[in-house]
Amino acid sequence: MEQIKERLTRISLAREADVDDFLSVTSNMGGGQENPQIARVRQHFEKKNKKHAQETEHLQKKLEQLQAKLCELDAGIIGEPSPKSAVLSNIRKTGPLLREVTGSVISAPRGIAHMIKNTFGSADNIPDSLQEGASNVGHSTFYPHDISADDRLHSYSLNQSEQTTSEGGSMRHRIETLPAIPVDFTIHSTSSDVPSTGPSPRLEGLSELREEVREHKQQIQMLVDQLGKVQTYLQAEFNFYNSALHEERIKAQKLEEVLNETIELHQAEMIALRSDLNTIGTRMDYQYCDRFRSIEENIESTQNKMVQLETNVREWLEARPQSVVSSMMLMGANVLVELLKLILFVISFALDFVKPFTGTRTRAGFLILLSFLFVYLTQSVDFVDLLRRLVGILHSSPLSSSSSHVASSEALPSITVGGLHQ
Repeated sequence: MEQIKERLTRISLAREADVDDFLSVTSNMGGGQENPQIARVRQHFEKKNKKHAQETEHLQKKLEQLQAKLCELDAGIIGEPSPKSAVLSNIRKTGPLLREVTGSVISAPRGIAHMIKNTFGSADNIPDSLQEGASNVGHSTFYPHDISADDRLHSYSLNQSEQTTSEGGSMRHRIETLPAIPVDFTIHSTSSDVPSTGPSPRLEGLSELREEVREHKQQIQMLVDQLGKVQTYLQAEFNFYNSALHEERIKAQKLEEVLNETIELHQAEMIALRSDLNTIGTRMDYQYCDRFRSIEENIESTQNKMVQLETNVREWLEARPQSVVSSMMLMGANVLVELLKLILFVISFALDFVKPFTGTRTRAGFLILLSFLFVYLTQSVDFVDLLRRLVGILHSSPLSSSSSHVASSEALPSITVGGLHQ
């Protein structure tokens, strides 16, 4: 996982480096979008970008799978195989199983013959020169005297087994004492002199082997049917995944086209922004250079004027005759200037001291003036005497109004009486 993360970081850094290289190369080229070299360079970088995108997608999928497996292992969950992997594993196992089963079925008669030969013996090692009185049926010496119908059937079955079980490399005839294929021994001899040999146990063993062969054939047929079903299922799965892959490929192509268009648009916007920034920078440099040049010229002109004034004052002072009065006046002027400086310093200190309480210097100045006016009035005016006078004036005004009212009321009856007398 760490290696995959490192590869992803390297791929991202490589993509950023490719973008920077493309921008640097296209900025150095002239002719705009019509230049064929720019188209070739763009095509080259698009191929590299597509390759990096495919690698990142593959690594991200692999990293997600590893993280999912790690989470399952941390949780103690053992992931079961998917149906697809189970089917593929069954198909892988089907071939060897079929080979083993077919080999065992094909070699079953040969194994039976070897087992019977080991049990009852064989006539391979008997020499061909037999005695004159022995019977020559089937080149066997087990029945030398009288030959019954059973013996004839034995000899016939032995000849058939010789033809079926003979190997291709050997040229001599191998005649076994028992048949390799099941033969019906239900035919009994009519003569009562020769007793039956009792082949029922052998027939039972052969019938069992025949049943086993039939079962193996049925199993093989079932396996063939299952293999056909698996093939149809896999074909359907293959068609489904092929169609899904085709759809995803079309979607990926569309996304790549959209991504390429967005990258081209982004690059065009970046180029336009860079050109705009360059033009703005050149304009600002030109304007600021003009302004700084004009400011420097003004400073130089003022410096020249100050130098001229200083030289003129110096020349005037040198040319004018100095006297005691002029020196005293200069000293007095210097003293006044220093006093003014001191007063202004005190005022500024007072304003700065009161400014946090008022907020502005104007308010602080008004507050200081009002405080000085209040102190001056308290020192020069007697407020107690002023209050007494005001109170006396206020008391005297209602008394005068009442007296005038009484006088007017007394005057009215006198007037009425005088009128009556008249």
